Amino acid sequence: MIKFFRRNQQAFIIFIFFYSFFSVFSVHTAQSNQPNLPIPFLLPFLANYKNILFELDPSGLILSLFTALGLLFAGFYLTRTSIKFLILQNRTQFPAVFLISISSFAFYQELFSEILIALLFVLFIMHRIFEIISDKKLSIRFLDTGLLLAIGSLFYFNIIFLLPFLWIAQFTLRQFNWREFIYILIGLALPFLYILTGYFFYDRSIIEMKNLLFQWIALEKVVNFSWPLMVSLGFYIFAMIIANFNAMRKYATAKVQLRKFYQILFYLFINILLIYILIPSVGIEIFILFSIPVSILLSTYFNDCKNNFINNFLFIILLVIPIALNVFG
Repeated sequence: MIKFFRRNQQAFIIFIFFYSFFSVFSVHTAQSNQPNLPIPFLLPFLANYKNILFELDPSGLILSLFTALGLLFAGFYLTRTSIKFLILQNRTQFPAVFLISISSFAFYQELFSEILIALLFVLFIMHRIFEIISDKKLSIRFLDTGLLLAIGSLFYFNIIFLLPFLWIAQFTLRQFNWREFIYILIGLALPFLYILTGYFFYDRSIIEMKNLLFQWIALEKVVNFSWPLMVSLGFYIFAMIIANFNAMRKYATAKVQLRKFYQILFYLFINILLIYILIPSVGIEIFILFSIPVSILLSTYFNDCKNNFINNFLFIILLVIPIALNVFG
């Protein structure tokens, strides 16, 4: 199967389209009798679009369609970024299929979270960061990264805590420059300045907005780590360990630029992990962000591995497990 997808990119793309829609709509087989409950705390920004769509279509089919299309765009965008910056040496669609597979873990317990929109902004940030390495002088792209992070946080505020990742990425790619450090903060502040100005002109309470925001962050999400979910995650972690050995071998002989890209992906993974551990309002939806570095790690392995029974079996299981969790709950 791996060999077939390596040689037939068009067939692989068609498979990814079917896989995306099947993985998203498979949720409805297990949740057809469960009501779609509104979010208990709405951010004072743009995060209530999901409730609006549920009012138009209580079955969630419209939102499912947008989710499938959003995952397809995110997956192919990650593939394009990986190929453009030579993180993957061969043209392949593995990042797209793994991004959809890993994101599927969040569908059952966190039905189509706003983090999907935040995922797109994080992907845009990654692309801008990788472009910075070609700039020899002061780069205005750091302003873009802060601005994209702020806009993404208007949909899913917890990604604001990726700010340390932006600073670490700056230190990794270039020598420290305090102006670029300030650019990130300026870009981060601009959208919120517009919002605060709107609150002032419409005579709305800024203190109330602040209290609501802190209340939303402190809202503790309980994740039901059932044994099927634990076994599934354990299998993915096992695959990541195998892929990590392959990545370490490539890292030892890689060019300096590629080594920096690997470091940035590792720092992104660590920052997301810390957000999950430290922020109470973060639930299983965070797997959608984990899909960025993990997808590239697994893609690097399956793009280079031998076409034998074990690797094909591992690849199939990685794609089937998330859908099985959605179907059987």
